[in-house]
Amino acid sequence: MCGLLEKVLDPDWEQPIKKFLSKSKLLEFLSTVVIPATTKPFIAKDAFKIGVNDTAKVKISGHSASFDRLFINKVEAPSGDIQMFYYKLIKSSVNDFIISGLGGKTKIKTTLGAIYALMSLQPNKEIGALHNNGRDNIFYVESEIFDPNEDYLSYINEEGKKVVICAVNVCWLGVLHGWYLSVPSIQHPPDQSRGCRIFSCG
Repeated sequence: MCGLLEKVLDPDWEQPIKKFLSKSKLLEFLSTVVIPATTKPFIAKDAFKIGVNDTAKVKISGHSASFDRLFINKVEAPSGDIQMFYYKLIKSSVNDFIISGLGGKTKIKTTLGAIYALMSLQPNKEIGALHNNGRDNIFYVESEIFDPNEDYLSYINEEGKKVVICAVNVCWLGVLHGWYLSVPSIQHPPDQSRGCRIFSCG
């Protein structure tokens, strides 16, 4: 994927967003980026390779077992331009409040390809949309149901598939000198911490 373009919000988008944020006092709008369209499938296991040496395209220190279980074998189809909004979380909150406040699952969800595109813009801890100081960057991504105990959390998406929405946490681990990806418990997720960044496609 090529570089990302900073984009000023269209006035038709900006006013409703600012109105919601001032009312909720939960999120502070920061900015938006546009991720260019892709022409090839995104293969997670090829992109999220662990490596922090000088030859690594993006320095990745690791990913959790839960991330691997849900996403490492995922392949995403090529996509059009993705407009990504990002916010600062003003106070700690559960995912449900964040998701519903930003328009629901279909609005907030993003893709692994979009996450990697942002990481590739900051491959060595450069300054950018992602926190690079150890704080979490939170993305919401759909996954298939792999655990029957999680079935009650599932829903049918616009493609008619039974899926569950997962919070994917991305942070820079200074000790290991690379990005780390994890997925907290789906059934009993912890609160998202005040100060982290929330990313949404809606």
